[in-house]
Amino acid sequence: MKKLGHEDGVDIVKVDIEGGEFEVIRGWEERYGADGPPTCQLLIEWHERFLTGVGAASAARRDAEAALLRMGFTPLHCWEGIQECVYWHCARCAERGEARDVDDVQ
Repeated sequence: MKKLGHEDGVDIVKVDIEGGEFEVIRGWEERYGADGPPTCQLLIEWHERFLTGVGAASAARRDAEAALLRMGFTPLHCWEGIQECVYWHCARCAERGEARDVDDVQ
């Protein structure tokens, strides 16, 4: 990222990895802690259909969204038909001179 001039992170990260999003979010929390990954916005396509076991999908999604909240990401909008959601890190975006809270972007 430094070679490309993104020392402070990137503006948006799209996560569409066919069920791997749950592991990626766990990894982000392990690596970055409460700071989360260095981005203002996350666009996540949830693929719960790849998880097996009774209640596994809803538990994994609930755990992943709780981790996103702990890392400072607020849900902004979800498209239910395609299971895609945008999450916003207000404090990080404010540091970059972007919208300061979710209401500024709606």
